[in-house]
Amino acid sequence: MAYESGSRGSFGKFLSLVTLGALVPGVGLIATGRRVAGWLVLGAWFGLVAGTLVGIVRGGRTGLIAIGSSPATLRVVGIGLLAVAALWLLSAAISLYLLQHPALTGVQRFSGAVAVITIMSLAITPLVTIASHSRTQTQLIDRVFASDDQTSLTAPTRPPDVVDPWAGQPTVNVLLLGGDGAEGRDGVRPDTVILASVDTASGRTALLSLPRNLQRVPFPDDSPLHEIYPRGFTGPGDPNEWLLNAIYQNVPQMHPDVFEASSFPGADAMKWAVEGALGLDVDYFVLVNLEGFQQIVDALGGITIDVHYRIPIGTKLSARTGRCTEALGWIEPGPNQRLDGFRALWYARARCGPPPVTDDYNRMERQRCVIGAIIDEARPMTLLRHYRRLAGALEDVFFTDIPQTLLPAFAELADRVQQSTVASLAFTDDVITPAAPDYELMHSLAAEAIETPPATTTEGETDEATTAEGTPTGGAPATSTSPPADTEPGDEDPSTPEPVAEPQSLDSVC
Repeated sequence: MAYESGSRGSFGKFLSLVTLGALVPGVGLIATGRRVAGWLVLGAWFGLVAGTLVGIVRGGRTGLIAIGSSPATLRVVGIGLLAVAALWLLSAAISLYLLQHPALTGVQRFSGAVAVITIMSLAITPLVTIASHSRTQTQLIDRVFASDDQTSLTAPTRPPDVVDPWAGQPTVNVLLLGGDGAEGRDGVRPDTVILASVDTASGRTALLSLPRNLQRVPFPDDSPLHEIYPRGFTGPGDPNEWLLNAIYQNVPQMHPDVFEASSFPGADAMKWAVEGALGLDVDYFVLVNLEGFQQIVDALGGITIDVHYRIPIGTKLSARTGRCTEALGWIEPGPNQRLDGFRALWYARARCGPPPVTDDYNRMERQRCVIGAIIDEARPMTLLRHYRRLAGALEDVFFTDIPQTLLPAFAELADRVQQSTVASLAFTDDVITPAAPDYELMHSLAAEAIETPPATTTEGETDEATTAEGTPTGGAPATSTSPPADTEPGDEDPSTPEPVAEPQSLDSVC
């Protein structure tokens, strides 16, 4: 028998039906005799819940990543969740009104209202929170990633209806730049230059680090800069103005006509330079302002690093004395050190202190370790837990020409990267001479690095990719080195193995 609003049912029955009516839309209508309307609402509710669950199960992790990286989908999800929350609240309010009867006292009516408000607060808060995150994520994507009205001279052009953006593309190469400024500000000189080459099928990644003081950098033959600098990036005046890290700022200033149509002139120039240096196509770039880098690490809740030696904080080379200034503090050695943003920044950038914190090459190694630590830290639950802070940090310090339309594909690829291996190859002065680089050798090493699984040798073991004679069997070719000072050319011992420059796993490096 249907519950009648005028009956003298017990308060307990009223409270039970009010609670159930708030939790399950339509139950209150059915209980008060509005069966057709009640069953329609109840059927729609269960259909919505079932459809959502089926969609999540079928889409799995990939589906959730695709939703979270598509601005159009996020807008629909946000509006949809707010609509569901509003209708759910309306259903609960109608149920509360219809289930009341004259026999109830004021206190009992108030108790029913409190029960409904409590239940709806618990039920609706997650929906409103997710809708708010959807709006924040949409704003983040719109601000950080390239829109349709932005133009890159170097990014690949793809038809918008391509289902698989990686079809026929075994690797995607992303240039990672770290500088002390941000896009649109004067004085940007990226001291961190790393090419991340990602296997689009497996997620296996090779990080190729270039020294900031690389000289005579060539530009590809099909680049307009090749005609301007046929012998590489060089010219008169201060030699520091002709290093790799000066290209971002100087080249667009000296040749504005070349970059007239570019929304990313400095990055386009750097991408052409890295293509010429490594002999690899560079698809996209990501620039992180190192002054705000600590915000990203703090937003993640910190990163974990094995610190092998003392790292000074706050040191720089004094122009007056030619020595390092006094350290403001130290990052002490030890395994599994948890570094906050400030300490992680100095771990990545310190290059003035006691050995081995003495030069750019040591710093290049630590920077690759920081990238690996961030990859390890960027687990889904960690990102969700710190989402608001992370989104706010990225808006201020992260710039890229990756188009918004490709973000879902990149999000899926990032998931594969985290579950795969990351190799590392640094072009230090042990591998090349930055003042007079052998770019043909660098091309060969880079090509081998992205095709060769990383070596994971441990102390006392022989790398299985290297023969007993020291000749690599599957890794990169050996680097050329000068003979000892007391050895005449041609007298070198042919049995002495040359050092091998091959990609190492980040676990081995860090």
